[in-house]
Amino acid sequence: WLKPEPGEYQITLEATSGEIKGTIDLTAVVTAKYTLSLTPSEERYNTEATAGKDNYFSVVVTNTGSAAIDNITFSPDKPEGWTVNFTPDKVDSLNAGESQTIDVNIKPPPKTIAGDYQITLRASAKQTSAEKLDIRVTVETPTVWGWVGVGIIVLVIAGLAVVFRRFSRR
Repeated sequence: WLKPEPGEYQITLEATSGEIKGTIDLTAVVTAKYTLSLTPSEERYNTEATAGKDNYFSVVVTNTGSAAIDNITFSPDKPEGWTVNFTPDKVDSLNAGESQTIDVNIKPPPKTIAGDYQITLRASAKQTSAEKLDIRVTVETPTVWGWVGVGIIVLVIAGLAVVFRRFSRR
């Protein structure tokens, strides 16, 4: 890691020119910089989910600052009725330059209408917060309903064929 640890550092500067010498003692104070980032693990800002089922998505939380960040927690903004869980649900400490992958379980309700939805994920700690991460979730309905629809269409066509055959002129 190329950044020095936060603290005070003594520096002595010396200048000489012939017989003339001079020194000065300086104190450099390095303060901690707390920066936290939250990004998708596969760099995709969208995912697909099936209504009523567990759907997994991974994010990476990274400490891009110069000091450890403690007690990192995660929270979602989600549509009503949705369940969003984080594993692990908190990170005790993340040293400067370190990253950790967090698994996110996104579960839309079983009767969710197919379409695109947005959830917002946030990471926050005692020292700082990460910028919010917006994820587009494309919800698909279970394929069982597709087969039920095909079955209904086949029954209607078969019924119409029987009606036309029976009542047609001979």
